[in-house]
Amino acid sequence: VLHLTTSGRMRDLSTMGEGDGWMFWSRVYDDVNLRHTMNQKSMNPSMAQLLASPLLGKAGLVFLNVPRVGLNQTQIIRQLISQHVRPNITILDITITNRRWILKFAKKEDAVEVMTKMDSVKYRGKSLVVRINNDECNDKPEPVLNSPHKLFEKLGIGATREEPIRVEKDAIWTRTEINEFNSFRTELMDMLLRKEGVVCSISQMEELGKMRRKGIISDALNLWPLGIVRMFAPDIRLTGRYMSVLGRDDQPALIRKASSEGPLVALEEWEAIPSQNVRTDFQLVAYAAALLSHFGPQHVFVDIPWRLLCHSVRSVWPMNPLELAQFVVEKSSSLLIHNEILYQTSSIAHRRALTQTIVPSGI
Repeated sequence: VLHLTTSGRMRDLSTMGEGDGWMFWSRVYDDVNLRHTMNQKSMNPSMAQLLASPLLGKAGLVFLNVPRVGLNQTQIIRQLISQHVRPNITILDITITNRRWILKFAKKEDAVEVMTKMDSVKYRGKSLVVRINNDECNDKPEPVLNSPHKLFEKLGIGATREEPIRVEKDAIWTRTEINEFNSFRTELMDMLLRKEGVVCSISQMEELGKMRRKGIISDALNLWPLGIVRMFAPDIRLTGRYMSVLGRDDQPALIRKASSEGPLVALEEWEAIPSQNVRTDFQLVAYAAALLSHFGPQHVFVDIPWRLLCHSVRSVWPMNPLELAQFVVEKSSSLLIHNEILYQTSSIAHRRALTQTIVPSGI
């Protein structure tokens, strides 16, 4: 019988592989030093294992309706995302199967941006479908509709509203906001119908809004009352800064009253033309720049002035607030969108606000 020392056995085992079966593993567990070595190895996972850990992932996406790619060709997916989104998005892990790609992100904002821009993108003859992957991320968001603003609010990025449920995917207003607008329009029309022979100005409409509880109407009247009246056209007509109900015969009196005080077309000080008269790309970019200069940076799904503009120009540009913002950014070098907030780069105040969102406080 050949007797092997411990060191000799280690040299012999180093030449054996996993294919040697029970003989290999029995010798490993019999030897104290080898067992300690194997335990130490299991306690030091590889970098790939660390990146795949569910503890690191803050948000996950699943790509459906995908073409076939090799199981180890993750770089192809990274290149695809960098082409359509941006190259510096941090993707922790990519898992490729026959029918789907599962991506894990370190930041929720990155997952939002990838889903917003990659959904419906055509790749190798297939239209990609991007959804939230609730099973693969540690910080699981609640099931949401597949719309950018809905995901934005559910992931806790930025402000949320009382009931952020829109009637359709590209809707500008939530159901609650639409109900408030309809109720206020009814009250306003009733007030105008009761004022026989008396003109009603926008300032009187603001008094009506102040009697209401806090909500979208109160906020909108404080910011842009003229924009609210334009929403109610053609049911409510606007002559100068005076209002009337469609079908009433008091238009001559309104014209005389308005013409004695100023132009018959009501304009804000910062407007060149009314928002409903914007018809060309150039006019839209110029109007957006004026709006940003007056109201400041606009969160496209939260701030009321930008959404009022989207409502006014929707017959010409049928886009949701984010798409319209991206459109004007493409047309103008002085506009910039970051995390769904629209900035005017020529404004010092806007650049300062943008810097505060990028650079952490205290640096």
